[in-house]
Amino acid sequence: DVFLQITWEDLRIQPVFNNKVGEYVELTKADRDMIWVPDLYIRQLREMKMLTLFEEISSLRLYENSTISLSIGATIIIKCDMDFVLYPLDVQRCPVDFSSYKYPVKDLRFRWRSENALSFPNDFGDGFFRLPKYVVSFYTEQESQIVNYSDDNHSSARLEITLSREVKSYLLENYLPSTLFVSISWGSFVVVPEIVPGRMVLLVTTLLSLITMFDTVRNNSPDALELKCLEVWLISCTLFVFFALMEYFIVLFGIRYDKHWRVAKAQHASSIPPSITLQSAVTMAQSTMDTSVRSAFFVRRLDQLSLIIFPVSFLIFTISYWTMYLTESKKNFK
Repeated sequence: DVFLQITWEDLRIQPVFNNKVGEYVELTKADRDMIWVPDLYIRQLREMKMLTLFEEISSLRLYENSTISLSIGATIIIKCDMDFVLYPLDVQRCPVDFSSYKYPVKDLRFRWRSENALSFPNDFGDGFFRLPKYVVSFYTEQESQIVNYSDDNHSSARLEITLSREVKSYLLENYLPSTLFVSISWGSFVVVPEIVPGRMVLLVTTLLSLITMFDTVRNNSPDALELKCLEVWLISCTLFVFFALMEYFIVLFGIRYDKHWRVAKAQHASSIPPSITLQSAVTMAQSTMDTSVRSAFFVRRLDQLSLIIFPVSFLIFTISYWTMYLTESKKNFK
């Protein structure tokens, strides 16, 4: 709900008062038909409904200096083009142009009043107010803007509405849980590789939780032409857990290959003819033991490296992610 006030000077009207500064007369509906009124046009207007109680909430006043003031109360719906690529770090700017559709700039100019162009109720902030997940602020362009209608330039008084999201709820609902899921996946690197159910359940459960979170965010967030900021984060977290699962598959492949190799060696040793000397049998057993030790060392070493590489990589990704997207968000906010 808004109350619009338009003030203009019409020198064709010369009211006569009792020489008291600031006096005005309230014009009736019959008087309004005899006075010229600007054809106010709001380019971004989608719907407008006049406020009424017992009668239409409006007033038309004529001041002693030939100034006329028209005030109306209305409920308006404004359309705004929004880009949600940076969601939930996006900042939306919605310009609202008040102009004339009939009179070009050479005949009529619109501008905001130099003082108190916007006034708000006492429960508003200083030019802004808060919605459940938005901070809404208002700014008036003091310079008259030029818009084009039907091959003519028209003067416009522009109001800019800025909507910036409250990020705290998204940090608690999406970013923090997904970060914890990725951190939990690193615990699989300290689980003994031979305990397949425990390590596999940890990784698969974490992976499925992130996929479910991504699907929920995608269905409940606004549409965008590209991947949204939050979707990039969740996909990256899912890939980190997926790579941890791939690392475990490599470990399992190494363990299984080692077992097959040892079984093959044992079968080969059992088929050795009795003529083989004792020294040859000892040498073969020693070779089998060395290979088994090297395989176990490789598995432990791979888990140890992963326990360092994965957290460091995630830390680098997190710093790069927030640096890039916060920079883009600040550019839109200015």
